[in-house]
Parts: sequence; C-alpha cells; structure tokens
Amino acid sequence: MFWDLGACNSGRCSAKDVDPSSAGPLRPWQSNLALTSRGIQTSASDAAGNAISFLPIGNTVCFNVPFSDELSIGGINKYYVAYWDASLDNCDNDWNTDGPNKTSVCKKSIKGNWYPLPNTSRQLLANRTYDVCGYLMLPATYALVIAK
Repeated sequence: MFWDLGACNSGRCSAKDVDPSSAGPLRPWQSNLALTSRGIQTSASDAAGNAISFLPIGNTVCFNVPFSDELSIGGINKYYVAYWDASLDNCDNDWNTDGPNKTSVCKKSIKGNWYPLPNTSRQLLANRTYDVCGYLMLPATYALVIAK
C-alpha cells in the first residue's frame, strides 16, 4: 500500500496500515461488496498543525495485489479502492411505517458507509503484480474491496 504524499507539501501528512473493519462495516444493502483486511488511514494537517479535512491537490492511495489473488477472484476489475465516510446517516434495514401518512421512517440511524471509488485504476506491473489505486481529495480510511 502507498499514499502519494505530494498533496501535503505545505503541512504534515501521515498514513498507517489499519484493519478497515475497525472504521466500519459494510452495510446490509452493500451485499455486492466484500471488505478485505487491507486498509490505510490517512491524515493531514496544515503548517500550523490544524487538521485538514480537504486536500486541495488530492491524494492517491494504492494497494498492491499479487497476480494469484487477481486470478482467485475472477479478474482484477473486481478490485476497488473504497473510503469510509462517517458523516452520512444510514438506516440499514431498520425501517417502519409509523411516519406521517404511513410513510417509511428510519427507526435507528447509524453513521457511515464504504464508498467504492469509480475512478479506481488498475495497472499491471513488471513483477506480475497489480497496483489498484484510487484518487480522492479527503484524508480518510481507505480499503481494498472486492465487487461480487
């Protein structure tokens, strides 16, 4: 895994390997995805040490995938880079029809989703491994996910 630190030329950036499930689970409605154990958490601060929540240049996060792993899941195009966004509300499957005019309302809202990046790129390297990369302008927790 690597993170392109070029986005942090005027401050401080850091990245560490993490288990992506520690950020949050796949939601029941995301049954088309499988979360791998490969993740990276990035953070950034400005020159004064204040946390940055948006990177003006953006950053690239890549996961290296052995050729044998690609074969076992049925193709490299099933791998995506996803990021965890804790700011959005989700209901999972906890709905009821107690709302006005019997409309569905969420009984219990929970925070966060994994979002596969549509700009995920895959490149075969000379050593017969792949780099699976995503580009985003947010310091976040990223994971390598598999589309089923």
